Amino acid sequence: MTNYHVAVKGGNSVVRVNCLDGPPQIFPFDPSDWTFIPNGDDVAVIRLPVNPEKHQINAVPLSEFVFPERFSYGYVGTGEDVFMVGRFVDHDGGEINQPAVRFGHISIMPTSIYLEEIGRKKEYYCIDLHSRSGFSGSPVFVYRTITSDLSVCPVIRAQETRRTRPPLKSHRASVADRHRSTAGGARL
Repeated sequence: MTNYHVAVKGGNSVVRVNCLDGPPQIFPFDPSDWTFIPNGDDVAVIRLPVNPEKHQINAVPLSEFVFPERFSYGYVGTGEDVFMVGRFVDHDGGEINQPAVRFGHISIMPTSIYLEEIGRKKEYYCIDLHSRSGFSGSPVFVYRTITSDLSVCPVIRAQETRRTRPPLKSHRASVADRHRSTAGGARL
């Protein structure tokens, strides 16, 4: 999965996958090989012919994604710590793909933004983090440490109480529950 503007519109449709032994394998896909929804979100997908016995791969299970209903119950909100994993395009790792990690925060929960490319409004999250070319289409993960529970912040708490949210069992239990529900991260 990546962005439509990268793989299809931009023509950067080749995929390079690290192998367990030897140099990376290059899959020379054409932009027309990618699947996307015309005038839809800026997303394109392709099935990779990878083999776990040959390729160095890992995937985030769908059960670890944070879906909109988790946001509406206050599990994840403004100010949460996030990171994304991508490719530092100016240094691709030489003989192997070497991931780079960027860190930031959710600064605005879903807000409607008009996109000229598709001619309509869509809801998007505003994520503030340092980024650069090569990170388009990168997954964004929400993470927490025991000291980063923003539900205790009066400003954030007031904003979240306007939403319907389940009652907290206790502060300590809610942090543990929230950590389990968001540990895998989200594609925002």
